[in-house]
Amino acid sequence: MRAQQTIHTVMTQPLQNATSEEKRIIVDAAKFYLTHRDPSHYSTQQRTELTGKDGEAVEISAAEVWNVLQKARAVDADDT
Repeated sequence: MRAQQTIHTVMTQPLQNATSEEKRIIVDAAKFYLTHRDPSHYSTQQRTELTGKDGEAVEISAAEVWNVLQKARAVDADDT
């Protein structure tokens, strides 16, 4: 409810006298409200899907997955 009130305040009152901290809080409240009210339009999440040939499922064996994970782990170890 506070987010709704804050957004209403933003939309109906000028922010000329608000401090930068108050403006930041107002923007954060608006972002929170919008992302929870309508996540399909305002969410920052992204979804990526992989498909095989002609939209079919990607076929991969457990051994192939294990090898990819081991290579990624080796790269991470090299970075440290």
